[in-house]
Amino acid sequence: DEEFLYLLEGLVYSEVKKYWQNRGVNYPLSSEQTKKVLDAMNILKIKIESGKKRRTIKISGQKNQRFLALNIS
Repeated sequence: DEEFLYLLEGLVYSEVKKYWQNRGVNYPLSSEQTKKVLDAMNILKIKIESGKKRRTIKISGQKNQRFLALNIS
């Protein structure tokens, strides 16, 4: 949509790690730590599910996949 860019959670994290490894840098954050940083920067779309804050979202029709929704507006 016009507000968010939707990325597969595991795939994008792997690509970020690979990007830094190719430059000789060990990416220091876990996937969860990376999502927390993006959340603190107000970049991620957040959902509250069962009283818990979720930093990934489900998209209708996408079985067993969760997405990062990055604010691009």
